[in-house]
Amino acid sequence: MAIAFVQAANNSTVGTATTVTITTTTGNLLVLAVYEGVNATSTISVSDTAGNTWTQVNSYVTSSGDRFAMLYSLGASSITSVTATWSGNISATVPVVVIEFSGVATGTPLDSNAGNPATSSGTTNSTTLTSGALTTSNAVDVLIFGLGIGSTTTGMTAGTNFTLNANATTSNQRCSITYRIVAATQSGATTSDTWNTGSSNRTSIFAAFANVNQSSNPAFEDDSFNASTSFPLIQQAEPIISVF
Repeated sequence: MAIAFVQAANNSTVGTATTVTITTTTGNLLVLAVYEGVNATSTISVSDTAGNTWTQVNSYVTSSGDRFAMLYSLGASSITSVTATWSGNISATVPVVVIEFSGVATGTPLDSNAGNPATSSGTTNSTTLTSGALTTSNAVDVLIFGLGIGSTTTGMTAGTNFTLNANATTSNQRCSITYRIVAATQSGATTSDTWNTGSSNRTSIFAAFANVNQSSNPAFEDDSFNASTSFPLIQQAEPIISVF
């Protein structure tokens, strides 16, 4: 099964938590990006209507007094909504984007390369942010670039060869997810989102998820024959010759 984009949804509210309404298909990969700009030590928790497990892609990314996180739920049961909640009783704008893909590996969906994921951040006023460099081990991956920025903007634009679905950015465009499905391993791959209004705080996570058609270790494609594998020895019966 090939990797395929299914849908995206988003929401942004002020407080500690934001709920995104999205009806998903059982067995697909869900990826969530969430940002807040007031507390650099808050931690994130994610829950959904089916009680799925959500795993953080990596540690938080912080630029200056803010925090950005990416989480995923693998082989998830169908949900109708998902809620991301920051700790610390903060009052912040909490933009959240959820994106759904089919055809992603079960077991260990992240491409196993040690450089996956890659992160980047910026604290000088700018209308762009370039990802960290991402190298992959698996040929068929979906590359997911999650972005959080510290102020409301417009004109969010995906990098070259990346796709920004209309529902994969919040209305204030403070959080977004762009993606690219590739058919070859990547070496030092980067991408850059751009927007119209400069922001001092900018954070990103750039991660690769592997295709479902993998070996027992789903982060790799391995069609090689293992010479150490033993098979039962089938002996051909010797003919019986009778002498009269």
